[in-house]
Amino acid sequence: MISIFYAGFAIAVFAAFQSLPLSTTNYNKHVYRAYLFLCGFTAAFLFCTARILSAESVEAVSALAKWQSLSGLGFITAFVWLMANYTESQYAPKVLAGLITYTLIAVAVVVYSFTLPHGLFIENLQIHGKIAVLGGDITHFSYDYRPQSAVFQILGYIGIIWGGWCCRLLWMRGNRFASSLFGSYLVFLTIAYTQQLLFNFGYISFSIPGGVTYLWFFVVISLCFGRDHQNLIRELNLQSQELYAEVGRRRRAEVKFKQQAYTDELTGLPNQLELRQQLDELQIQREGLSLVLIQVDRFREIKQVFGEETSDNILGEIARRLDLDMPNRRLVARISDHCFAVLSAASEAFELDRLAGTGQWDADCHLISPYPVGRQSIEVTFSVGVVDITAQDTSQTALYKGEHALDEATKYGSGAIIFYSEDFAAKVARQQLLEGDLKSAVNQNELSLHYQPLVNHQQKMEGIEALLRWQHPELGMISPAEFIPLAERSGLMSTIGDWVLEAVCLDLVQWRNDNAPFRGRVSVNVSPWQLQTEDFAASVLSLLAMHEVSPQWLTLELTESALVDNFDSTRRQLNALRRAGIKIALDDFGTGFSSLAYISRLPLDTLKIDKVFVDDVESERGRKLLAGMLYIGNALGLRVILEGVETDAQFQILRSLGCEHFQGYLFSRPLPTADLQAWVEKTEQ
Repeated sequence: MISIFYAGFAIAVFAAFQSLPLSTTNYNKHVYRAYLFLCGFTAAFLFCTARILSAESVEAVSALAKWQSLSGLGFITAFVWLMANYTESQYAPKVLAGLITYTLIAVAVVVYSFTLPHGLFIENLQIHGKIAVLGGDITHFSYDYRPQSAVFQILGYIGIIWGGWCCRLLWMRGNRFASSLFGSYLVFLTIAYTQQLLFNFGYISFSIPGGVTYLWFFVVISLCFGRDHQNLIRELNLQSQELYAEVGRRRRAEVKFKQQAYTDELTGLPNQLELRQQLDELQIQREGLSLVLIQVDRFREIKQVFGEETSDNILGEIARRLDLDMPNRRLVARISDHCFAVLSAASEAFELDRLAGTGQWDADCHLISPYPVGRQSIEVTFSVGVVDITAQDTSQTALYKGEHALDEATKYGSGAIIFYSEDFAAKVARQQLLEGDLKSAVNQNELSLHYQPLVNHQQKMEGIEALLRWQHPELGMISPAEFIPLAERSGLMSTIGDWVLEAVCLDLVQWRNDNAPFRGRVSVNVSPWQLQTEDFAASVLSLLAMHEVSPQWLTLELTESALVDNFDSTRRQLNALRRAGIKIALDDFGTGFSSLAYISRLPLDTLKIDKVFVDDVESERGRKLLAGMLYIGNALGLRVILEGVETDAQFQILRSLGCEHFQGYLFSRPLPTADLQAWVEKTEQ
């Protein structure tokens, strides 16, 4: 009998040591902390019971009975706290207040128990010797139960009721396994307390041995904790699987993000980031590699005329053709809206003369072949900048040099291929100097106008074109081809355009006052930037009125790029000017992408066919093309002027085609005002 209690004591102590580390580190440490106290009180109760059964004196039994009272009350209090922690209801204000009150009552009963001679449970204790039972001899004693011991049973019943409420809570949460086990223990505990109470007051003559309920409680707790651990392991496995799945998703997202970050979405080619990374990785193996930058000429006009979908299709086709034309390249990338980069060890698709600094496309190059747009095809040209990469070049310097070469190519005109030269740095410095000086050129009276005559088929003047010139105080005469792009880039074009219009008005007033032999109109070039202002037409008419210049003396020339920008606004402005008497001319016709639909809807009076078509007029193909353009102009009821006539042979062929209006060096170069008057007087003789 005694050995059973000692065995229970050992089990309780072992359980206490097991729960000790879990009560400080486990995620459910509050449950294990209550379980630790519960095991301690259980161990104490079983130890005291075993010692009482082997005690030799009344004094020993009395002392052990007091500690037995403490451990019994401690057990039921720890059980109440364990159930609260197990159901996670201990933080509810009312529950916490009840737990604290219950604990204080139990402490008060324990203190009261220690003031009694034999503890809370017994009185009139007497020892009668030893008796033999199964498993050995035990001390035989008699006693009376103290009526106050009913407090223990009352506290026990309160704990049972609380445990029942917790079991109901567990059942409602779906934890029916733990609810059933704790419920079985509560039933067993209720039976034990009830029979003990009846036995103490003499209603029955037998009782369940003390400590048996504790053993069943350990079974319940072991099963519940084991099930909880099993659920925890299952949950951890599930979380682990979800974690692995999340890691996989993040890795795939990282790969996708990297692909998006380093790949052009439209063409599927690498982008500028990937190009820079490739250049950085080739820090040692750069010898023999060239960086080729290929820019689509006039891409903005293609996009505005044919639409974004068509322009995207053209870009995709360019990417495909680059792959065909440059099979030995290391990398083909799209680095901006209309610019591609090729990293290659050999010049493919074009022949490059490094000494001359220029190149030309191969005859069988796919890239420069016409591009289909619906039922028609369009010619797309490319400006190309090439630079040989050295071991000292970083990715930044390599791109810097390539961009310089590309800038030079765009200045040469459509289709140019330029090899990088160190002289480009000096050109950039010159451009920066000119751009700074251009801002003060208007105020310093450094700008002037030259006039080039427009003639008929009899070479008689029928108008003039005003052409801007810049006399730099240190660098001399600066070509318009050099400073006009700088003015456009720096935002000075509108200011300079206004100056040109006012200067033309002043010259017209002077010629009128001098009775100069001037016939026709003065043609003035208008930039797209001037047309963007809403009051452009009003400002022109106001300027003419201020200087008392008739609109009948003025023609405004616009390029095709000016027409496709804000078409509706441009048409309104031109209609207002044309109603006032100003003529409108379309300059450089045939070099852009304006459709006939645009031209037919605009209030135009004149078409000026670009010099590039005049240069080719001596070939059969050139004559046919020019004849078709003349037909279009005449069919639209427009006056057609041929620009850039330089030889008499060109003049005679153009006359034979029916051309009546001309402009070019054959008749006169652009002239200052004084020289223009002399030229007029000479031709009039």
